[in-house]
Amino acid sequence: MEQEQSEAVALGALLHDIGKFMQRAGLPLSQQSKNMENTICPVFRGRYSHRHVLWTNEFFDNYFPKDRIDRSQDNVANLASYHHRPSTPLQTIIQEADRLSAGMDRKTYTKVAEEEISKRGHIVERLAPVFEEICLAKNIFEGFHFRYPLKPLSPPYMFPEKTEDVVDLQQTKSVFEYSQLWEAFRDECRSLSKLKPLTLFLDSLLFLLERFTWAIPSATYSLGRQTWTDISLYDHSVTTSAIALALYLYHKSTDSMTEEAIRDREKKKFIFVNLDVSGIQRFIFDIAVDSTRGAARILRARSFYLALLMEGAARCVFKEFGLFSPSRVISAGGRAVIVAPLLEAAERKIETIQHEIDRFLWSNYFGELTINLSWIPVSGKELELDCFPACLEALTQSAQRAKLRKMSSMIGNPENHRFDAFWKEYEPDKGICRACGKKQAKVPVREEADSFHCLDCARFRDLGRSIVTSVYMGFYPDSDHKEDDGIHVCGGWFRFSDSVPCADGLEAAWVLQSEKRSSLPYWMVANYVPLFCEKDPHNDLYTDPRHNTEQLIEDARTGIERRGIKTLRRKPSDSGFQGRPYLCIFKADVDNLGFLFGYGLRDLFRKGDNRLTLGRYATFSRMIDRFFSFYLPDFFRTAEEYSDTYTIFAGGDDLFIVGPWDKTLLLSNRIYSDFRRYTCSNPDITLSGSLNLMKSRYPVNYMSRVAEKGLDKAKGETQDKNSLHLWGEVIPWSQFPGIIKVKDELDRLMNDPSSKVSRRFVYELMIIKDMKGRFVEGQSMQCGAYASLFRYKLGRLDKQKMPKEVQNTLIRLYRDYIEGDQPLQLGIQWALYLNRN
Repeated sequence: MEQEQSEAVALGALLHDIGKFMQRAGLPLSQQSKNMENTICPVFRGRYSHRHVLWTNEFFDNYFPKDRIDRSQDNVANLASYHHRPSTPLQTIIQEADRLSAGMDRKTYTKVAEEEISKRGHIVERLAPVFEEICLAKNIFEGFHFRYPLKPLSPPYMFPEKTEDVVDLQQTKSVFEYSQLWEAFRDECRSLSKLKPLTLFLDSLLFLLERFTWAIPSATYSLGRQTWTDISLYDHSVTTSAIALALYLYHKSTDSMTEEAIRDREKKKFIFVNLDVSGIQRFIFDIAVDSTRGAARILRARSFYLALLMEGAARCVFKEFGLFSPSRVISAGGRAVIVAPLLEAAERKIETIQHEIDRFLWSNYFGELTINLSWIPVSGKELELDCFPACLEALTQSAQRAKLRKMSSMIGNPENHRFDAFWKEYEPDKGICRACGKKQAKVPVREEADSFHCLDCARFRDLGRSIVTSVYMGFYPDSDHKEDDGIHVCGGWFRFSDSVPCADGLEAAWVLQSEKRSSLPYWMVANYVPLFCEKDPHNDLYTDPRHNTEQLIEDARTGIERRGIKTLRRKPSDSGFQGRPYLCIFKADVDNLGFLFGYGLRDLFRKGDNRLTLGRYATFSRMIDRFFSFYLPDFFRTAEEYSDTYTIFAGGDDLFIVGPWDKTLLLSNRIYSDFRRYTCSNPDITLSGSLNLMKSRYPVNYMSRVAEKGLDKAKGETQDKNSLHLWGEVIPWSQFPGIIKVKDELDRLMNDPSSKVSRRFVYELMIIKDMKGRFVEGQSMQCGAYASLFRYKLGRLDKQKMPKEVQNTLIRLYRDYIEGDQPLQLGIQWALYLNRN
């Protein structure tokens, strides 16, 4: 019965405001729900208020699976419907959780007259982006000017738009938009009845709520004040569920299930459990330099494996404390925060989980990769708006202390420090793993003779392919399993398949391909890589021996037959194999992310204007991650000009991609401009990146090291960051469009016989620029003839009857590039690379 009550509390709190969705969609109420008005609606100023609970009751009557509603007074339907007028302790828990969740997030504008409220109405308002209110040093937040369209979560609708383009004061149109969204949600809900295990049902319901309520404001007006609409119904519902379940488990364990005890906010009842991964970069990129084949697949798999590792660790916490998925309020970029109850044995439970995780990572990765658990006790008072910044600061400090004690649970046992077992399993004829260079080689590499991988790297190679080709992924807690069946993490196993995972022992399941519709949740993973298709036999790049070895040609033929993953090769241009046959790597991440999270919602220049709450913190983290792990993979998949982009990883706050060099240079500018649009062009939220041209024979792990050095330069050589490293130079992103323009102009001139501009002339522009630099620095007085040399070269072209507009273009380039400070040599170099045979 206790387990059933915890399930009812988690579900009831998660769906307590689902009635707002239905109410705004204009759905009619049944007579039975109307008759509940004097029972579940509170009275405010002489009339019934908070009438959305009537629609919440309607939802459970008509749309929620009946087999999940028992006949008790505190069933899930009553817990959700009575949260504004509770009559039992459990219903009071939902009310208190709702108030804590809303109270810590809700801010109001100045007093708004009731007639103005009535005129505009709560239905027409739309969700405001949290990005707009982030302030560090440059942005000044004076109100929201952007809103999200009321659409399901999908890449085309993730970008905020001007308020006047989204908000329509006509309520009839707003009701219609809500009704369209509701009908889609209702149809998807019908498939949930097939999912019998609670964990599968709850995870799928959580995904549907995210998909359809992510852009619905949780509140627009409160007690005569216009409320900020930057918290979505989804985020409010998740935090309410997390708080309610923790409250229930706390009061159940302390035998204090009374209304007075539940409403006491001074007592510490919660703990925030922080999970933080250390050693991410080293783990992902630590591959032997001579590992050439399959390195990209291993890198992609290692990045994905970190997410699996965090999922397994989080589920270990769920199991120990009796929690469910909504309790994880933050999860992105190698970090998660879970709201748990402050039980008497809480510290011992966390220590047990930490020891299990440490033991797993020590035996598998020698402690180079760690997950550090830390926690702080929290009271209801500390969740309120004015107190939460101090709470978050304490959580951050606790996480920092945990990093200094990595693997401390393993200290003291001599067996943990012995590695003599390594030699017992070592096979001299196979040696050390070709990929990681650390473990005993066991598995032969199919593509390379006399080459072997360790068991882990062999599994990572398979995983790198599975996340691209498999449709489903299931999680099975530690039980009966085979060593070669799936990917092992602390707490269980992940298995991949093309069919729906077997329900026997299944705890959670996801869809990996966004285009595959299913009742299961979609795992947001940047798994896009280009695949061979039917038109590839006509692509000489893969089948012509002038450009490929016999082995590469055979790889292409096999890939075409099996629709396999393409090898990393540059596509030819329409006019043949013109230009250098290079690849390009692009690595980028968000600047000053730690400061953005810690101080971005606390405007230090405006005393008292604090906006940092758990809801906004979680929203900001989730929205940043969505751009890299959800929007970008879909963009690569649907944008034909960038379809040969190869995703190594993307998620959290960074990305690493490889593709044809000329297309990838342009793609980087598109990604940056999309990111700026996605973040409302906030000057405090910026991106830095590194572009590096590589020959296709270079190992991807070598490429990654070069990219990381370039990214460090982009961030380290400028005070404001927001920069790009390209061909050894660091430039602000604002100059990149000009470089593209110069490239296009010179490329056009070099390919237009009537212009008389040759590749040699363009190259000599770079020589003249170098002469000017040496003259200005006093290195050579002879270089002072740079201006005369340019006039001489231009005069020779003029004698060949060069068109006047071409002459004007070259003079302008001279003024901007040679006499000016614009780094147009990058555009010249780009154009030259495009036109080399």
